[in-house]
Amino acid sequence: MKTLFFVFAIVLLFVNNILSQTKWVVYSTSNSKLPHNEVRDLVFDSSGDLWIGTMGGIASYDGSNWSIYSKSNSSLPSNRVMDIALEGNNVWIATDEKGLIKYDRSTWTVYDYASCGLSPFVHRVTVAANGCKWIGTAAGLAMFDGTNWSFFKTTNSGLPVNWVMPVACDGKGNIWIGTSGGLVKYDGSNWSTFTSSNSPLPDNYIYDITSEGNTVWIGSDGGLTKYDGTNWTTFNTSNSGLPENKVMCIAINSNGEKWIGTRNSGLAKFDGSNWVVFNQSNSILTDLWIEAITFDSKGNTWIGTMGGGIAVYNESGIVSVPNVKTLNLPADFKLYQNYPNPFNPSTTISFSLPWSQFITLKIYDILGIEISTLVNEEKQPGNYKIKFDGSNLSSGIYYYQISAGQFVETKKFVLLK
Repeated sequence: MKTLFFVFAIVLLFVNNILSQTKWVVYSTSNSKLPHNEVRDLVFDSSGDLWIGTMGGIASYDGSNWSIYSKSNSSLPSNRVMDIALEGNNVWIATDEKGLIKYDRSTWTVYDYASCGLSPFVHRVTVAANGCKWIGTAAGLAMFDGTNWSFFKTTNSGLPVNWVMPVACDGKGNIWIGTSGGLVKYDGSNWSTFTSSNSPLPDNYIYDITSEGNTVWIGSDGGLTKYDGTNWTTFNTSNSGLPENKVMCIAINSNGEKWIGTRNSGLAKFDGSNWVVFNQSNSILTDLWIEAITFDSKGNTWIGTMGGGIAVYNESGIVSVPNVKTLNLPADFKLYQNYPNPFNPSTTISFSLPWSQFITLKIYDILGIEISTLVNEEKQPGNYKIKFDGSNLSSGIYYYQISAGQFVETKKFVLLK
């Protein structure tokens, strides 16, 4: 019995060591029950379950089991989920075509134009410390205290335009609103509007706002901006390590590090002095458009992308993320020698992709004339085997070539009849 226990302990230690060396894991529709690879929001509840908003509905994931909610299997009226906010057992869901939905883990309640006057195009939802729900829509800002609704537009507030995106609450209880026409602060009585013409705000189109005490961090088309109520500081491609000025999302971890998602240039981490950028050259991010970032209690960073699903990262090694196929994702692009070679009449061509990429795989004769196209589409990361049949060709030397972005490789094979 002691020997068995010792062996088990050694195996467990080995497995944990392997996991601790794994810095990246990816969840997508191809290796998990994630309903869609376009991930708009990620939120952990008090039990440690992850709630995921996608263009294919909602998923909750407890580390082992997936629960999927969509139009086809629940009362969720739209699969196009833009944002999620948690309030106790209540899950508040913003959709861009069917309004705001509350799910209390048993009942679905829809708030839309017919039921309360709310625009059906809801971009964001935030729960304030006093329990009020603040909702950014295509037709202005809304507030719901659980009983009554209030609606704010350009005609009755300080909103510069009615297109409202992020809403955040700071440490003083101020409501910060991002619009396509600037930034707004509302203290319950007074409205303050900040634009690129009346403040150092670099751009008026605001994608995200995150509070850090009484300081707000703002993502816009002009970069990352910090505003502490007095001083403005903007980080952009010309004065920092930010890889792109279009900042889509911002998250701050328990160490005070700022994690920034960009539209086309991946992820950046800023510790107040140093910048680290993650893209396809140093990570397994399968999409560089980052829409959501959050952190679990074990120090893992969860990243939602526009088309590549969810990436999980931990510099010290992933902690307590279960075994998934993506642990075996290829590290590099690679085209392998076909087998068998020589062949008659068919052979198998294998290649590996470390991230999603539009690829072509073509066959050429010895004169360089194209004979056949075997693949001409975008492929998800993974290992692939393609069968080639040369029944209609004569014996001779041929070439097969793969093109995947900047990666191009050609190999020779022989048809011998």
